[in-house]
Formats: sequence, C-alpha cells, structure tokens
Amino acid sequence: MYKVLFSLCILMFTACGGNGRNNSANDKINEDIKKGQILCEKVNGKACNKLGLLYIEGKYVKQSYQEAIKYFKKGCDFSNASACGNAGHFIKFYDIKKDYEKANIYLKKGCELDSGYSCRYLGFSYMNEGNMQNTLKCFEKGCILSDSTACIQLGHLYQKDKRINKDEEKAKKYYQKAFIYAQKECTNNYPLACANLGNYYLEIDYGSQDYKKAKQYFEKACNLGNGMGCNGLGFLHLKGYGIEQNNKKANKYFEKACNLNHHQACYNIANSYELGREIEQDYDKAKDYYRKSCKLGHKKACEKLKTM
Repeated sequence: MYKVLFSLCILMFTACGGNGRNNSANDKINEDIKKGQILCEKVNGKACNKLGLLYIEGKYVKQSYQEAIKYFKKGCDFSNASACGNAGHFIKFYDIKKDYEKANIYLKKGCELDSGYSCRYLGFSYMNEGNMQNTLKCFEKGCILSDSTACIQLGHLYQKDKRINKDEEKAKKYYQKAFIYAQKECTNNYPLACANLGNYYLEIDYGSQDYKKAKQYFEKACNLGNGMGCNGLGFLHLKGYGIEQNNKKANKYFEKACNLNHHQACYNIANSYELGREIEQDYDKAKDYYRKSCKLGHKKACEKLKTM
C-alpha cells in the first residue's frame, strides 16, 4: 500500500514556517494545498499524487477515496509512477465500482514506470488469474526495485507453491533480499515492511525465528495502522509465543486488525466469538466477522458460513 504519510510540512509543496499561531498555520496549510492543486493542473504528477494521499489520510481535508483516486489517475496520466500504483490499488480495493480491469491498467503503467509496489500488486492480479509466468515476472521486477513484499512473495512461491518448480536456494535468496529491504523500509516507518519483519522472525522457515523481535516489529506495524501487524500480535498472545498466553489480548488485537480489513484477523475474532474464547459466546457476531472475512477473500471463512 501507499507509504506512510509524513507531516504536511514534509509532504506538501513548500517548506513550513510560521509563528506558531493556529490561524497562521491553517492559512499556511490551505495555501500549500492550493499550490498543490495549481501544480497538479500544470502537469505535475508528483503534486497530484501528494494531493491524493492527503484525501486518503483525511487529516487536512475531508477524507474521500473518490477524490484521492481522481488525483491519482491524473498523476498517472502525467507519468508519475507512484500515482499509477496508488490509482490501481485504490480503484481495486476502495472504489465504489471496483473495476479490476481498469485497476490493472494503472498498475501495469506504474510497473513499467518502475514502481515496485505497482509490480507487486500486478503480480497478485496475475497470480489470482493463474498466470504464473507473468506473476513471477512482476514479482521479480518488484523485488529488483527493492519492494520487500515482492521479494517475500517470490520466496513463498519458490518454496511452497505447487504451480512452479520448487527451488529452496532461490527462495532463500529472495527471503534474504526481502529482509534487507524491509529493514530500511521499516526504519522509514513503512508499516507493511515492519509487519513483514515480524513475520520473518515468527516463521521458522526463514531460519531466524525470534519471538521477541517478532513482537517488536508487529507492535510497530500495528501502531502505524497495519492490520497484519495487529493480527501478528494477536497470534503471539493466542499461542503464548515469547510472551504469556492471553486470549483477551489476542482478541483485542484480532478485532483491531479486522477493523483494518485484515481477512485472517476477522476469521480469528469470529472463531473467538463462536467458541467463546475468553469472550462472551455470540454466534451472530461470529457470523458477521466470518462474513467480513469471506468478503475480504478468506476462503475458509466462506466455507464456515455455509455450516452456520
């Protein structure tokens, strides 16, 4: 997803100054936004992308995915790689119409313009279609462009996916690259990278299992608003890995992660309500969470709904 947003002073179009008075600061913000809009109209794709990010965050303007997508599309039309990736991602997951074909057009352009995460999301699209040749090409380019998640996906594919030839050496190579890239990204407060590092230290397959470090990175990711990080914390508490086993804390993190649209977390909290695991048993709530998990793409949740 899009990189973590910094303060408006860093994000926007002019350096921040001001005398500390609120009115002056607000005037400065409004002035910067207007300058951004003018720059965007003057074929400045970077400015359009930044305006889109403001509408996603909703901190200085009213949050609007539709406005954000409008600016991302315009930025992409001006050949800004990040804007293309953002346009594709938000059209696919947050637009009212969810036009996957159009989303992929923007992702393809972003990937051609060397946006690593555009290549990654395009790779996921091809993987869902079963086109493994293009999947590998997209993930490989994303990894070359230092996208840690693309590298991780390549590791998973070469290690576990039956649709391609298993290659442990390639898997290890891509996991190592992912670790290096994720460390840098997490230092820059990119939440998905921090969550990836949490998984790196959680999974014994990566050869570096360390529950204490996993917790550290999951906490940072969760605090930055990443559902995978919150779900990871819930999992550690559920299993008692590296910390005292605590179902109540696990449920708290699963619920938070589900609110952040993490499909596995929605399944996990649904399971807790179904079983009454340190929470009042409630089949209606369980169904609601299974339903959300299913809508987010969790196949097991969809099957579970059929039995309830």
